[in-house]
Amino acid sequence: MFEQLILEALAESPKRTEELYKLAKQRQPADCKGPVCPHRQVPSDMEWQHELRREQQTLKHKGLIGRQGSLWKLTTSN
Repeated sequence: MFEQLILEALAESPKRTEELYKLAKQRQPADCKGPVCPHRQVPSDMEWQHELRREQQTLKHKGLIGRQGSLWKLTTSN
């Protein structure tokens, strides 16, 4: 759902997760609606934010992106 957005955004420049959330809300608003995350006792995140972070981790495990401090960046040219 967010993999392409993540790759395109990081091709522009390294970004924090919060910046990716903002871009997701701008570029894919329909995907950013939904329930509050059921994984926490105190609601704070939306389920789509968890999905975006899961996809960050998937791309990281594929070796396509990585972290440098608090910034996510591409590790290969796409």
